[in-house]
Amino acid sequence: MGRLTELAQEHHVLLSGSLLAVLKDDRAAAARYLAHRGHWVHADVIEGSFRGQPGLSLAELEPLAPVAKVLDIHLMVDDPVETIKNLPIIPRRLTVQLRNLASAPEILRLARALSCEIWIAVEELAPGDIDALKALDLDGVLVMLTPPGSAGHIADLDRLNSVRAANNADLSVGVDGGVNAENLPTTASAGIRYAVSGRAFFQELRQELPHVGSVTT
Repeated sequence: MGRLTELAQEHHVLLSGSLLAVLKDDRAAAARYLAHRGHWVHADVIEGSFRGQPGLSLAELEPLAPVAKVLDIHLMVDDPVETIKNLPIIPRRLTVQLRNLASAPEILRLARALSCEIWIAVEELAPGDIDALKALDLDGVLVMLTPPGSAGHIADLDRLNSVRAANNADLSVGVDGGVNAENLPTTASAGIRYAVSGRAFFQELRQELPHVGSVTT
């Protein structure tokens, strides 16, 4: 067991492995391994103006059907409504990245029709956003600690102010971006119950995953 996994258990944080950190041909095997070990599987679909790195295509989601009960599909796309309508599988959780909350009610309606949990991903929360999110009756809020869709950034821990605000409003809250063993205790103390980690997590798992070739750089 790696240090990140140990810390997540110690702080009662549900850990989710981002498949972007794994080479394309190894993602289905990595997802099965995560599910077997009691972790969640995080699959990023990145397109349009969010595209800072290649995400999973909709076709690449299909092999993840066996782990759907612990699958979180994170949509970073310009037209989430249309993308949701074309999802090839139904995940346990659907996380949608929004730059504003105007389209949130329609997204919520579609996700509920699919019987998905629905989380909204944001970079930061303004004071008025908390009331708007609570009015939507969401399942949770994912705060991005790095720019959505982009790789190679360290976690911006100043954004934990948004985590604290969501937690204080009794919203379930998680973090994504740059999460590692060094900063997980700090993020956990802000009130998270869910954390997405990519390279840091899979680097720890490499010895346990000989069938998974390598972690992306």
